[in-house]
Amino acid sequence: MELIAFGVGVNWIAKLYKRLKRIRKKRKKELNEINDIMFGDPLELARYYVEPNCQETNPADRHEEDFLVSSEPIYKKIDEFLRAKKLDQPGNNQMFVLSDAGMGKTSLLAMLKLMHLTSFWPKNNDCVLKKLGKEMLVGVKNIENKRETILLLDALDEDPEAYRRVKERLLEVLKATENFHRVIITCRTQFFPEVEKGPFERPGLISVGGYVCPAKYLSLFNDEKVEFYLNKRFPGKYLLFKPKEKIKKAKEIIEHMGSLRCRPMLLAYIDKLMESPLSQEKINEYKIYNALVDSWLRREEVKTGFPKNELFKSCEILAIEMSIKGERDIAERELDLLIADVSGLKYVKAIDVKGRSLLNKNSIGNYRFSHYSIQEFLLTKHLIENPSINLEKKLKLTDLIAQMLIINCKFKDCHHFFDFDNTIFKNLDIRGVDLHKIERKEKGDFKGADLKGADLKGADLKGAKLMGANLIGANLQETDLQVADLKEVDLKEAKLNRGNLLGANLQGANLQEAELQMSDLSWADLQGANLQGTNFNNANLRGAKLDVTNLRKVKLQGAILQGFDLRGADLKEVDLHKTNLQETNLQGANLHKVNLREANLQRANLMKADLQGADLKGVNLQEANLQEAKLDVNNLKEAKLQ
Repeated sequence: MELIAFGVGVNWIAKLYKRLKRIRKKRKKELNEINDIMFGDPLELARYYVEPNCQETNPADRHEEDFLVSSEPIYKKIDEFLRAKKLDQPGNNQMFVLSDAGMGKTSLLAMLKLMHLTSFWPKNNDCVLKKLGKEMLVGVKNIENKRETILLLDALDEDPEAYRRVKERLLEVLKATENFHRVIITCRTQFFPEVEKGPFERPGLISVGGYVCPAKYLSLFNDEKVEFYLNKRFPGKYLLFKPKEKIKKAKEIIEHMGSLRCRPMLLAYIDKLMESPLSQEKINEYKIYNALVDSWLRREEVKTGFPKNELFKSCEILAIEMSIKGERDIAERELDLLIADVSGLKYVKAIDVKGRSLLNKNSIGNYRFSHYSIQEFLLTKHLIENPSINLEKKLKLTDLIAQMLIINCKFKDCHHFFDFDNTIFKNLDIRGVDLHKIERKEKGDFKGADLKGADLKGADLKGAKLMGANLIGANLQETDLQVADLKEVDLKEAKLNRGNLLGANLQGANLQEAELQMSDLSWADLQGANLQGTNFNNANLRGAKLDVTNLRKVKLQGAILQGFDLRGADLKEVDLHKTNLQETNLQGANLHKVNLREANLQRANLMKADLQGADLKGVNLQEANLQEAKLDVNNLKEAKLQ
């Protein structure tokens, strides 16, 4: 199929906006349908749209916001996907677009649909935009001419059918849509399930249930795109004030936003943030949403005469009620019934739901918040301020809600409101949170949890059940994991420095390249663990169980291995500088050319051990058994023998 050349600057966006203005009356029905999905005016979207870039790796996996990473215009990559030859491999025609909240996933699909409406695409190709939900598969099944149709499916993370069964739902969607010409599915990165890793795995592809699908992550806006958006938003000819003054004011707000300035959804409301006094300080994710809603309700206070605090409370309660039901919108009749039962809701209907209100109506009159993250914020705010309220059922914990609770140090106070089954904590900053006390089916039960890249620094996970969990690259520094069940946990490249792992079960765990410097692993069970490249420097391993045949390239400098049974161990290439091997049984061990400088081998059994070429400078061999040991006599000159 032929498409326009995407990614050639801003010209195609300007052309699209002009065409859209010409056809808006004729295409009113279709534009309303887009409005129902994106919760905003499609014309305004096209007018101010800035094309995002995309990349093949998750931006959240980079710890430095400005780290150099390869990215390209997203529509260029979509163009390549649409033009590519369809192969027999399942998933080849189904693409995922992933990002965090407020990064422009829905807007991306809405713009693709607007291209179709404005005849940027050939007339023989149809384009269907749908929100993933309960009736979606039925609607998809009834679409005719699938092989000439591009299907755009938004927000897997908001699909009620995916709750607690995201992988199963994902496979249902892939199966139901495999006969379409092309399919593009959006989802929050945090919500997306862990996928298979094949022998030919490479960036830009996702493998799940036999489907191998192309995937792109939306990149954060860089400073150039932020500047470009501000110039579009505040052009001189539309302002009473000088545009430079408006842009300067916007930049002052943006300066307080840190990396949040790079999120298109929050930038889109920069004019509202400029009106709020709450935005004049160093700001975090929670504060920025608070400033945004505060600005909106200040104007509603003037319009309605109702106190801002009461309007706030009504919106919070509405967010709670919708979240309990797992809904994104609520019918007016249902809202009226709720208002009759819950007096705190009475101000909702006084709010002006037109224009760029954060609460609006869709084409059938249902109320909804303009963006799901607004609903998440209002729910979080209400729980923080009312931690003792009783709810009729547990709520779904999203990554944004969890992060906002943590920012406010309220995770412990509010965790009882949430259902933690299948919760994904991927790349979530939960440092200092006492996860041990979270009420699950069993206390501290995190079996199979996805904690990849999570920041758990200083968390209390004493006795936690993390068997089979994904902790790749997680920050577990100073974390209390005493007697925790970490059997078969993937801790590849995890940081466990200064952690308490006394008596922990690490059987079969993957500790490849993990950092455990200065950690207490006394009496821990490390049998069958992958210790390739593991750093145990200055760690306490007294009484720990581990496979002595699996210690090559392990870093044990300054570690405490007192009393260990290392008979026949191959310690070649292991650095044992300053290691405490007091009373250790090293009978027949291979210590050939090993660095034992200043190590303590007092009363150690080195019978028949190979110490040829070993660096024994300053080593303590007092009362050690060197019977039949292979060593160079000259190397003993600087050793302590008495």
